[in-house]
Amino acid sequence: MSRVLAVGIAVLDVINFVDEYPGEDAEVRASSQIICRGGNATNSLVVLSQLGHDCSWSGVIADDINAQFLLDDLSLYHINVSDVVAVTGYQTPVSTIIISDEGSRTIVHYRDLPELSYSDFNMEQAGRFDWIHFEGRNVNETRKIMQEIKLKYPEIPVSVELEKPRESINSLIEYASYVFYSKIFMQALNFDDPELFLSSMYKDYPDKEHYCAYGEQGVYAIDMNGEIFFGKAKNNINVIDTVGAGDTLNSGIIHANLQKLEMGERLQVACEMAARKCSQQGFSGLDMSEL
Repeated sequence: MSRVLAVGIAVLDVINFVDEYPGEDAEVRASSQIICRGGNATNSLVVLSQLGHDCSWSGVIADDINAQFLLDDLSLYHINVSDVVAVTGYQTPVSTIIISDEGSRTIVHYRDLPELSYSDFNMEQAGRFDWIHFEGRNVNETRKIMQEIKLKYPEIPVSVELEKPRESINSLIEYASYVFYSKIFMQALNFDDPELFLSSMYKDYPDKEHYCAYGEQGVYAIDMNGEIFFGKAKNNINVIDTVGAGDTLNSGIIHANLQKLEMGERLQVACEMAARKCSQQGFSGLDMSEL
């Protein structure tokens, strides 16, 4: 059992399913609604916990009723929250998600909660983990945390997810060994070819493994020798819920690395896990330890 820490956020997701995306000023009836815990870091931990890893979350949480809902959900998956910082006078972040039968997914995110700061992070306990994963957000404070981890615990694998372009976010790459990019992030840098994108990132950061999730196609990667790999997404699955598919893909990469699998096998595992997530509602039952 490996000990994994993820640093990032937890969110209350309110998911409405509709026949088609409503136009402006329209009033439509949702065919169903689900209220659940979300957030990239905690989503990844829930998957990794079901794969047999000992998981902990470092982040900030409010003191309202929605925060208790999030903590109760994490408790179901045995996620350690002893290093979570609780603050008063704020609200739990909420993502309102509209999923249409036509295939679109629209997210409106509301946030009124401080981000985790360098001083909030429990650096003394960081050395006990076998892997530490960061969401690429709150860049200045996150960079300070990552920088000190690299200095104090250089033997610990560190990964970072660059999902959205943010000011100075590339500065986080220097302090990670594994970098996960989204298709949106790649396109924001004016690339439309993932292989060219990864080659460019490798040129600037050759001592990292770089991964780029590419939606329905699968995931691309480049290793420290500059060799490019491709993991093909599973075809012919019954897509039910794509929310958190990218977080699940990242979990698969982390899990496969901890299992010491070769790059090609890592991408196969990650794609298999992402496909299983898309073919079911929510994260419960993603016990794929046989992978």
